[in-house]
Amino acid sequence: MGREPLELLEELLKVTLEMHGEVLAGSLDRLPEYLTARQHLIDALGPLLQELGDADRSQALALLREIVEKDEEVRHWVEELLKRELTSLKEGQRTVQAMRAFRENLGGSASSRFIESEG
Repeated sequence: MGREPLELLEELLKVTLEMHGEVLAGSLDRLPEYLTARQHLIDALGPLLQELGDADRSQALALLREIVEKDEEVRHWVEELLKRELTSLKEGQRTVQAMRAFRENLGGSASSRFIESEG
């Protein structure tokens, strides 16, 4: 027999909280792993949620509210982290472009030009 809907929701919340903690700590390393685990749980939950009795619905809704709240925070932080990464990449690109321009302006080797002017 499969797992109960509330058990799956609690597992989904657990994975969501782990993902939330790592993202808020600035790490996206395990994000794909978390998202895959969550998707498997969501797929398993889909048909089971309809089987919930009235007594379990309020508990399920409370769990879902907490999951959605954490998801929103994760989404916000992922956007922030990606913006920072993009800014860093743009700065790196500007540095590389400046180095290329510097090298092109030197023409040949800087030391050979210095030796020629000294000689």
